[in-house]
Amino acid sequence: MKSKFIFLTLFILSVSGCVDKINQLNRFPEINIADSFYQIQDDIALTARAFSSQESKSHFGVDLISKGYIPIQLRIENRSPDTYIIRPSYIELAIAEPSKIAKLLHWDTYWWVTTAGCLSLLFWWPATFYVGQSGYDMYRTNKNINECINYNSICENQAIEIPPYDVLNKFIFVTRSEFTSRFRIKLFNIDQKLLLTFNVNVFGHVKNSP
Repeated sequence: MKSKFIFLTLFILSVSGCVDKINQLNRFPEINIADSFYQIQDDIALTARAFSSQESKSHFGVDLISKGYIPIQLRIENRSPDTYIIRPSYIELAIAEPSKIAKLLHWDTYWWVTTAGCLSLLFWWPATFYVGQSGYDMYRTNKNINECINYNSICENQAIEIPPYDVLNKFIFVTRSEFTSRFRIKLFNIDQKLLLTFNVNVFGHVKNSP
């Protein structure tokens, strides 16, 4: 009876953990301008903030900095009547592909199913059903993680439009070994056929990362 209770508890925790992880990834943290780079040019307000190790672990569930990537949140508010475009090539940083980041956030389905499956066979064989179900839930969660990270990030060869009076929130993940605190971000004004350049500096926020 005790074994049954333990396995049911682990099953419930694994399922709730999958749901919580997706809900967290679908939210963008509020940006405090006082702790971020913030500049307004031509009715475009750009905010950029690099995550610390603790912030990365809190939001993504993983300390991505220790894995070699620095998450940067970009918020671009278009207060103009013109449409702008941003591309990865307009950001002078070594941006990692979101698919690489997503893999770092995946549940280890193989380890869970193998370990829990062996334990269920030893102590309470009916639990193999719960193990299989939770393994499938983790597999689906991993697919959802891929979709969340791809949707919420700036991807390679992607041109993102920022319509008039709209706000864009995106993540970029920068290879730590090639990171520089000062970089430029360009936006292309489709209507005026002009490039708008921001000289960004997020130095302090990365320097103080634990």
